[in-house]
Amino acid sequence: GTTTGAATVIKKAQTMVTVTTAGGADAVRLPSDAALMQPYIVVTPGSTTTQVFASTGGTINGGSADGKIDVPQAKAASFFRVSTNVWVSILSA
Repeated sequence: GTTTGAATVIKKAQTMVTVTTAGGADAVRLPSDAALMQPYIVVTPGSTTTQVFASTGGTINGGSADGKIDVPQAKAASFFRVSTNVWVSILSA
């Protein structure tokens, strides 16, 4: 799905995720029980964009609560939980 409620939740131990979609309607949500500074890497090798949502109530890069970051086709992004509801992301070149 393309909303935080419909997104597939990444498991705490699943630190590298490759998302392949046919129609660009897939999204993942970061785990709410992630350890601080544990990197989560999301890779989008296909030809569509993946939406990555913060854990429930969380923010990414200072955005809105339950916000998202798009990982474009052929890119990867790293996500780090830096406090209870705050995530930071770094997008590959």
